[in-house]
Amino acid sequence: MTRPYPHWIVAPTIPARFVREMLGQLRLDADARAALLERCDLPREALRDGYRVAPLNYRALSRLAVGVGDDEALGFFARTVPLGSFEQLLRLLVHLPTLAEAFEEAARFYKLFDDSPPWRLEKHARIARLLLTPRPGAQTDSVLWPHMLLLALWHTGSWLTGEILPLRRIVLPGHLSAFTAQTRFLFGRQPVSPLRHGWSCRR
Repeated sequence: MTRPYPHWIVAPTIPARFVREMLGQLRLDADARAALLERCDLPREALRDGYRVAPLNYRALSRLAVGVGDDEALGFFARTVPLGSFEQLLRLLVHLPTLAEAFEEAARFYKLFDDSPPWRLEKHARIARLLLTPRPGAQTDSVLWPHMLLLALWHTGSWLTGEILPLRRIVLPGHLSAFTAQTRFLFGRQPVSPLRHGWSCRR
């Protein structure tokens, strides 16, 4: 029987900045941060530029970070998003008649934690555009946050429709152009530069 290759050989990896931002949101001291990395079989060097993290280790760290911070939004919103909020949101969204209404309702839901919706939906004939609307500060400066948010929207929308939503375009702000390869890996499409500053995806 042929043995599968280890995940670190066949799977693309995640850059250190994603890990650094995630742990930075938790505001842990050095010892607590090192202990959390160790639980995920990651060395302290995982926070240094140039280090790449295997997806299984990164997934484990993401789950632990949400639990340690007791916040599903990892501190990116003005107020804590209690554990279990996303599950309750999905229970609401499955009863809505269209995907557009589901995205708009989800934006209103998360507005409760940040005073303004984190994205807006623009519809043109058969094309829809999701435009992230980050607050100045941690949301605007982050690489992790827009990737995480857009990926969650894409996966949730695909789950609601029962098929993978086709993406026509991913727009990546110029100041994050160094992460083009990571965006292409996550969404399966080469990102383009924006005509204006902002994150968006079209389907």
